[in-house]
Amino acid sequence: MSVDAIYTAIDTQLETITGFPGDLVLMNVTYAPVAGKPYLMATMAAYVRRALTLGRDKTFAPGGYLAEHRGTYRVDCVVPQDAGRTIATRLQGQVLSLFRRGTTLTSSDGDLVIFDAPTPMPLVGEEGWYRAPVDCPWYVFEAS
Repeated sequence: MSVDAIYTAIDTQLETITGFPGDLVLMNVTYAPVAGKPYLMATMAAYVRRALTLGRDKTFAPGGYLAEHRGTYRVDCVVPQDAGRTIATRLQGQVLSLFRRGTTLTSSDGDLVIFDAPTPMPLVGEEGWYRAPVDCPWYVFEAS
Protein backbone atom coordinates (compact mmCIF):
# COMPACT_ATOMS: atom_id res chain seq x y z
CA MET A 1 0.00 0.00 0.00
CA SER A 2 1.57 3.26 -1.14
CA VAL A 3 -0.04 6.65 -0.65
CA ASP A 4 2.00 7.97 -3.57
CA ALA A 5 0.71 5.17 -5.83
CA ILE A 6 -2.86 6.17 -4.95
CA TYR A 7 -2.16 9.83 -5.69
CA THR A 8 -0.46 8.96 -8.98
CA ALA A 9 -3.38 6.80 -10.14
CA ILE A 10 -5.83 9.63 -9.44
CA ASP A 11 -3.66 12.33 -11.06
CA THR A 12 -3.22 10.10 -14.12
CA GLN A 13 -7.01 9.86 -14.46
CA LEU A 14 -7.31 13.66 -14.37
CA GLU A 15 -4.66 13.92 -17.09
CA THR A 16 -7.03 12.12 -19.47
CA ILE A 17 -9.33 15.17 -19.63
CA THR A 18 -9.89 16.16 -23.25
CA GLY A 19 -10.53 19.47 -24.97
CA PHE A 20 -9.35 21.55 -22.03
CA PRO A 21 -7.87 24.86 -23.28
CA GLY A 22 -5.85 25.66 -20.16
CA ASP A 23 -3.18 24.32 -17.83
CA LEU A 24 -3.44 21.26 -15.63
CA VAL A 25 -1.79 21.70 -12.21
CA LEU A 26 -1.31 18.47 -10.27
CA MET A 27 -0.72 18.10 -6.54
CA ASN A 28 2.29 19.86 -5.05
CA VAL A 29 3.30 21.67 -8.25
CA THR A 30 4.11 25.38 -8.12
CA TYR A 31 2.00 27.31 -10.60
CA ALA A 32 1.71 30.98 -11.51
CA PRO A 33 -1.65 31.65 -13.18
CA VAL A 34 -1.52 33.28 -16.60
CA ALA A 35 -3.95 36.18 -17.00
CA GLY A 36 -7.00 35.15 -19.01
CA LYS A 37 -6.04 31.45 -19.20
CA PRO A 38 -8.18 28.88 -17.35
CA TYR A 39 -6.57 26.11 -15.35
CA LEU A 40 -7.43 23.04 -13.30
CA MET A 41 -5.75 22.66 -9.92
CA ALA A 42 -5.78 19.32 -8.10
CA THR A 43 -5.37 18.85 -4.36
CA MET A 44 -6.09 16.13 -1.83
CA ALA A 45 -8.64 17.89 0.38
CA ALA A 46 -8.97 15.02 2.87
CA TYR A 47 -7.30 11.70 3.68
CA VAL A 48 -7.95 9.30 6.55
CA ARG A 49 -7.00 5.71 7.27
CA ARG A 50 -8.93 3.57 9.70
CA ALA A 51 -8.71 -0.02 10.83
CA LEU A 52 -11.71 -2.19 9.99
CA THR A 53 -10.46 -5.29 11.81
CA LEU A 54 -8.24 -5.98 14.79
CA GLY A 55 -5.97 -8.38 12.94
CA ARG A 56 -7.26 -11.60 14.46
CA ASP A 57 -9.53 -12.84 11.66
CA LYS A 58 -7.40 -14.56 9.00
CA THR A 59 -10.38 -14.81 6.59
CA PHE A 60 -9.77 -11.18 5.53
CA ALA A 61 -6.08 -11.44 4.73
CA PRO A 62 -3.00 -13.45 5.67
CA GLY A 63 -2.33 -11.10 8.60
CA GLY A 64 -6.02 -10.76 9.42
CA TYR A 65 -5.88 -6.99 9.10
CA LEU A 66 -8.12 -4.82 6.94
CA ALA A 67 -7.94 -1.02 6.74
CA GLU A 68 -9.84 1.52 4.73
CA HIS A 69 -8.20 4.57 3.20
CA ARG A 70 -10.68 7.35 2.36
CA GLY A 71 -10.05 10.69 0.77
CA THR A 72 -11.42 13.56 -1.22
CA TYR A 73 -9.63 14.60 -4.38
CA ARG A 74 -10.56 18.20 -5.13
CA VAL A 75 -10.23 19.68 -8.58
CA ASP A 76 -10.65 23.44 -8.82
CA CYS A 77 -11.78 24.58 -12.26
CA VAL A 78 -10.45 28.13 -12.37
CA VAL A 79 -11.53 30.58 -15.07
CA PRO A 80 -11.03 34.33 -15.57
CA GLN A 81 -13.68 36.26 -13.64
CA ASP A 82 -15.38 37.73 -16.71
CA ALA A 83 -15.31 34.52 -18.79
CA GLY A 84 -18.82 33.57 -17.71
CA ARG A 85 -20.32 30.86 -15.55
CA THR A 86 -20.87 28.43 -18.43
CA ILE A 87 -17.16 27.76 -18.96
CA ALA A 88 -16.68 26.98 -15.27
CA THR A 89 -19.67 24.66 -15.03
CA ARG A 90 -18.75 22.90 -18.30
CA LEU A 91 -15.31 22.18 -16.84
CA GLN A 92 -16.95 20.90 -13.66
CA GLY A 93 -19.01 18.55 -15.85
CA GLN A 94 -15.88 17.19 -17.50
CA VAL A 95 -14.28 16.50 -14.12
CA LEU A 96 -17.50 14.89 -12.85
CA SER A 97 -17.47 12.52 -15.83
CA LEU A 98 -13.86 11.46 -15.14
CA PHE A 99 -14.60 10.47 -11.55
CA ARG A 100 -18.13 9.02 -11.72
CA ARG A 101 -19.40 6.84 -8.89
CA GLY A 102 -17.95 3.38 -9.36
CA THR A 103 -14.92 4.53 -11.37
CA THR A 104 -12.14 2.14 -10.36
CA LEU A 105 -8.47 2.86 -10.92
CA THR A 106 -5.61 0.45 -10.33
CA SER A 107 -2.57 1.96 -8.63
CA SER A 108 0.97 0.92 -9.57
CA ASP A 109 1.10 -1.39 -6.54
CA GLY A 110 -2.18 -3.10 -7.49
CA ASP A 111 -4.57 -1.39 -5.08
CA LEU A 112 -8.03 -0.49 -6.39
CA VAL A 113 -8.98 3.16 -5.95
CA ILE A 114 -12.78 3.31 -6.09
CA PHE A 115 -14.76 6.54 -6.43
CA ASP A 116 -18.02 7.48 -4.79
CA ALA A 117 -20.31 10.13 -6.34
CA PRO A 118 -18.44 13.40 -7.00
CA THR A 119 -19.99 16.72 -6.01
CA PRO A 120 -19.76 20.03 -7.87
CA MET A 121 -19.30 22.80 -5.33
CA PRO A 122 -20.56 26.39 -5.58
CA LEU A 123 -18.61 28.85 -7.68
CA VAL A 124 -16.49 31.32 -5.73
CA GLY A 125 -14.99 34.57 -7.02
CA GLU A 126 -11.56 35.69 -5.92
CA GLU A 127 -9.23 38.41 -7.22
CA GLY A 128 -9.94 38.22 -10.95
CA TRP A 129 -10.74 34.49 -11.04
CA TYR A 130 -13.76 32.28 -10.59
CA ARG A 131 -13.13 28.95 -8.85
CA ALA A 132 -15.54 26.03 -9.46
CA PRO A 133 -14.45 23.10 -7.26
CA VAL A 134 -15.40 19.46 -7.68
CA ASP A 135 -14.98 17.10 -4.73
CA CYS A 136 -14.28 13.51 -5.76
CA PRO A 137 -14.49 11.08 -2.81
CA TRP A 138 -12.55 7.82 -3.10
CA TYR A 139 -11.63 4.80 -1.02
CA VAL A 140 -9.14 1.92 -1.00
CA PHE A 141 -9.16 -1.26 1.10
CA GLU A 142 -5.81 -2.46 2.42
CA ALA A 143 -5.41 -6.05 3.49
CA SER A 144 -2.35 -7.43 5.19
